Amino acid sequence: MSDAIADVLNWLESRKDIQSLRAAVCDLNGIMRGKRIPVEQARKALEGKLRMPYSAIGLDIWGEDIEGNAQVFSTGDADGLCHWTGRGILPVNWTAHP
Repeated sequence: MSDAIADVLNWLESRKDIQSLRAAVCDLNGIMRGKRIPVEQARKALEGKLRMPYSAIGLDIWGEDIEGNAQVFSTGDADGLCHWTGRGILPVNWTAHP
């Protein structure tokens, strides 16, 4: 495990108020698409083992499938692995639970 991953996990361990993380990728329109994961899965996400469907990046600006998008149908909406960029975790303070 890298020092950067260890630092993030240690920070999360010190923040018992944080219950979940939002992992996201940027779609073709610059909109963040992702999912909420339990904080217990942080290591999985940081180590590049978090899966997200390829189709998440190929939606239109309204979040709808793009008609005729081969990415969805030729792959059967397969999952890809997300790799952490090394950016720090940002607390989200506008939700009911941090």
